[in-house]
Amino acid sequence: MRFIIFGNTYNPEKSVCVTKLFDVLENHNQGYIIEKDFYNFLCKEVGLSIDSKHIMESGTLAGDIAISIGGDGTFLRTAGATVYNNIPVLGINTGRMGFLTDVEPSTITSAIEELLNGNYHIEERTMLELLVNGKATENCPLALNEIAVMKTDISSMISIKVWVNGQFLNNFQCDGLIVATSTGSTAYSLSVGGPIIMPQSKSIVLNPVAPHSLSIRPIVFCDSWEISMEINSRNHQYLVAIDGNSRALNEGNKLTVRRSSQSAKIIKLNNHSLFENLRSKLMLGADNRNEQKL
Repeated sequence: MRFIIFGNTYNPEKSVCVTKLFDVLENHNQGYIIEKDFYNFLCKEVGLSIDSKHIMESGTLAGDIAISIGGDGTFLRTAGATVYNNIPVLGINTGRMGFLTDVEPSTITSAIEELLNGNYHIEERTMLELLVNGKATENCPLALNEIAVMKTDISSMISIKVWVNGQFLNNFQCDGLIVATSTGSTAYSLSVGGPIIMPQSKSIVLNPVAPHSLSIRPIVFCDSWEISMEINSRNHQYLVAIDGNSRALNEGNKLTVRRSSQSAKIIKLNNHSLFENLRSKLMLGADNRNEQKL
């Protein structure tokens, strides 16, 4: 088996655990290559000495499993880089929450052994694509979590007219509008009051940010439906953020968000549970009233 290793290139302290990963792969005679930027980071910033034979050359994304070492941002980047090659991704969490990354650094050895023993399954997750005036834009990534349309300043709202499958839905007066996958329902959408949606439900949620009406609420749709938008802004610009990577666009463009033909493949170890993640990382149902002194 050949592994492709991606990682966070900002904090050297968070990448020290990579040596444990290298050791367990080598002990089990598993081949691996390292994303070039991450390789350079490990050598220059972390101070590791790694044979250059492990560098992943540009344009040679060939492997059986990708490993993401970092937080959810690194995982999203890894999923985007590997989706067109149908390479499944396993996440090792060195970030703050790491909701998408199940494996903690302390369990790397046992997690890789479970993987090599076949004690895992692969979940296919919906990804979204953005069309501008009916066309895909150059170098526009797919979204595993969400595509969000946001205002560019802190003063005035934007106006977003929305159509669903060609039928007019509403004109939203708000700070922004999030179209999130079921995977992304526990990310930005959740932070602005959206529902938690099980990833297997094949749904997307349309969630306004700070709407200028108490009657506006998140709406859940089938993920095969298309969401189209026209945006008006006082300064004639707005931001489109695809899994946090934003770009400015001008008024006059029609945006369409739809399910991509590509889907992310996420490795889940059989002893890891989504409900356990909800309880431990999102503190679902946490209640400390019995711990408080009366």
